[in-house]
Amino acid sequence: MFKTILIDLLFKAFLVSMLLHLSTVISAQSTSPEEAKALANKLPNSKPDTAQINLLLKLAKYQVFKSGENKVDLDSASVFIKKAENLNAKIRANWANGYISLIQSYWLRESGHRDKAKEAAGHAVAILKNEADKNLAGEAHMELSGYYDYNDVEALAQRIELVRIAVKCYAQSGNIQQKAASLQMLGDLSNISGSSYVALQYLQASLDAYNSIHYPQVQGIYCLMGFIYTRLREYRRALDKELLALKTSDSVGDSSMQLCQIYNYLGEIQNALTEKKKAIYYYEKALEVAKKHHDVFAIYLASVNIANVWAALKEPYKALDLMQTISAKYEKPKNNNLDYNIARCYIGAYCLLKQFEKARPYANQLLNMVDHLNMNDNANISAYTVVIRFFISAQEDKEARKYLDKHGELAKKLSDVYYSAANQKLRFMLDTSRRDYKVAVAHLLQYNRLNDSLSIETKSRQIEELQVQYETEKKEKDILLKDQNIGLLTKQSQLQASMIKNGRLTRNAIIVGASLLLLILILVYSRYVQKQNSNRVVTRKNDQLQHLLNEKEWLLKEIHHRVKNNLQIVMSLLNSQSVYIDNEPALTAIHDSQHRVHAMSLIHQKLYGSENVSSIDMSIYIRELVTYLADSFDTGQRIRFTYDIEPLEMDVSQAVPLGLILNEAITNAIKYAFPNGRTGLIALSLTTTAPQHYILHISDNGIGMPAGLNSKKGSLGMSLMEGLSEDLNGSFEIESDQGTTIEIAFVQDRVVKRLNPLSETLLSSN
Repeated sequence: MFKTILIDLLFKAFLVSMLLHLSTVISAQSTSPEEAKALANKLPNSKPDTAQINLLLKLAKYQVFKSGENKVDLDSASVFIKKAENLNAKIRANWANGYISLIQSYWLRESGHRDKAKEAAGHAVAILKNEADKNLAGEAHMELSGYYDYNDVEALAQRIELVRIAVKCYAQSGNIQQKAASLQMLGDLSNISGSSYVALQYLQASLDAYNSIHYPQVQGIYCLMGFIYTRLREYRRALDKELLALKTSDSVGDSSMQLCQIYNYLGEIQNALTEKKKAIYYYEKALEVAKKHHDVFAIYLASVNIANVWAALKEPYKALDLMQTISAKYEKPKNNNLDYNIARCYIGAYCLLKQFEKARPYANQLLNMVDHLNMNDNANISAYTVVIRFFISAQEDKEARKYLDKHGELAKKLSDVYYSAANQKLRFMLDTSRRDYKVAVAHLLQYNRLNDSLSIETKSRQIEELQVQYETEKKEKDILLKDQNIGLLTKQSQLQASMIKNGRLTRNAIIVGASLLLLILILVYSRYVQKQNSNRVVTRKNDQLQHLLNEKEWLLKEIHHRVKNNLQIVMSLLNSQSVYIDNEPALTAIHDSQHRVHAMSLIHQKLYGSENVSSIDMSIYIRELVTYLADSFDTGQRIRFTYDIEPLEMDVSQAVPLGLILNEAITNAIKYAFPNGRTGLIALSLTTTAPQHYILHISDNGIGMPAGLNSKKGSLGMSLMEGLSEDLNGSFEIESDQGTTIEIAFVQDRVVKRLNPLSETLLSSN
């Protein structure tokens, strides 16, 4: 939650530049100097007709959008516009009046007369919307849309409607590039309005249109799609889109500040996926681009990102050194959001060092910002989150409780489940630090419930947004169909009037034709009724099948959900029990049990949180399990982990024993392989030897096992690993030579999923 301000800050800068760029692309369809010269050469020999008006206005437009801010260019444009007006006063072409108003709008905007420019654009729309040239109509609607502020809700709605009309106009005119650019802007604006999933659909439509004409520079679309997926916390999709943005930028040679934005978003995504080293890599690439363009604001943003990751890796000195180096070299820009993120960085670093008095001024700075800067509620609640974490770390329970209450009030005011869940998690942290485990467990359970409801709410919002879009598009199609029907009826009326004048013979021909048409319609309608009856039977059976499948999926998700919650309660109870035990072996046994329970809980969490409820991606699961164990034992940089894991989707019946084997092997390596603070390496690999045959290796370069120790005479952990290997129908081997190596060979169990008897019956009846 406290990352929201920084990423929204990046997005706002990106959005402003994107909207300005799109407005320029759409309105100022580029005319090269060579083309303008050719137009000027044609002008003296042209006849005083609408073709000459077109030449004059194209030259005027070229002068308006000519690079640079020269008054001479605007004066030249004014001369061309005036000539076109004088000529059309004689010709009186209605479309030319609209075109002249459109070019006047461009000229007035560039001259600084925004209100008059908006009035001229409105006049152009009123004329051109009914004219045959739909390309000009689309251009006029896009120009008018630019005068509505996207920060105002009502103005934003008007702007979206104008751009939607422009998209239709460009589609009718066959101008694919301008249609694609308008769809891209529609995606931008829909995202600002809060309709994230609708925005993604518009952006995909824009991509499809650009790809149909092989237009290469689409990195901005991929970048924005990745940002939207990041805000929706769909990090895998976000990563895919940002990597496509990076690949596209490289292919078209784009080294602008947009590349800096892409790198920043990639770092943000990797950070969310707990890939901290990759996050630092991308943030440093963003910093390089920012330095190349001498963009101090972006330099500070990238530096704050890097410093926060160092703090998350428990490297506070690196975080502080980086911030001090940047502040010494560059003067910090004045920006409240930047101040917030710098303060958060220092608070995190100093809290890690237990230097709470150095962190306190930054905490006070955040509170002062809340009190005096009139920030929005989202910014205030994010600031409270950082301050609460500081007070919990400093063991200032009273202050932590005070701001927790304010945080909760804001969460209630915003009616945001995400913030309410975060409040419960912070209360759990506070009560745990006070050793009030009974209350802490209650907050943890409430946090889990809110987290589950958040997932449901997100899906509901997605469905609601798409439903609104569907209704809007349906309404547009109905209006279009109505217009077509009105036109058809008008033509029929004219035809009938002509037929009546031709006399009885023509009337008889009409009667005969009408009779034949009626007979055909009766036959068609009869076939239609039969087809509808057949379709209803098929639809009913399909609905029954879909209902059964949906119930099955829901029940499976609910089972995994309940199992995960129960396992987390067990972990919390074990944690509470450990407080009252002084016996070190007993404490170790409890902690080992907690790790084993977490290994199983993580599997069920993966299953109910994904679309596939029967198997999990072991490559993701193994990394998250290792990250949890490394954090639990606080290995820091002392023990490193390497991975060589091939893709493997594993059924839950095999994933649980394999997860427990991994837990035992890694836990033993961390606890016993590197005594007295030794550094070391633990390598994990999961490779295939033949189709469906896999080998799991867990090795370390530690001190190895004591002589004579094996699975039969070893610890409970070794016995568990051997027994679990048998559950996998696999083999278990352990060696100790310059470290310890554990090898489990097993065959992947592919379960054939069959339909239930009722579903099979329904299918066979079809």
